[in-house]
Amino acid sequence: MTDTQTDSESDSEEVVQLKERFTLADFLMCPGTRQLLEEERYQKFGDTLYHDIEEFYEATCQECGGGVASALYYDQEGMRFCGDLIGLVYQYLVPKYDIQIFYDQPKLAKPLSEGYEELLKQREEERLQKQRDDYQETNSHQGMKFNWASRTYKK
Repeated sequence: MTDTQTDSESDSEEVVQLKERFTLADFLMCPGTRQLLEEERYQKFGDTLYHDIEEFYEATCQECGGGVASALYYDQEGMRFCGDLIGLVYQYLVPKYDIQIFYDQPKLAKPLSEGYEELLKQREEERLQKQRDDYQETNSHQGMKFNWASRTYKK
């Protein structure tokens, strides 16, 4: 067997393990893989919608012509608020992540594979802390005694 066959077999084993062991939520939970997914999402946004929004904004500015009644009256230089519009659109898009990049290059998922146990412990601690906080907020009778005769709580 050659080195390339051994590498491809180990890669395919890693891919199978990644698919069986981790979900999108797991990839988003790990800071290293989340950053990669966010960067890829922004790149995809830049490739697809960014230029369309710029063209729309420019056409709208030209159509309005800087008229007094224009919503773009303060944009005398043109394209001044285009970045704001792009940011607004990006902010309200429903995120769609593609974890195929980790299956194509399993080494990118290394931060998740190595620190997964710690992340699970952290998630469990956060869940327990939230449960404790929720209990304290909803338990309005904390520190009170229940009077069975009147069926009310008293301090």
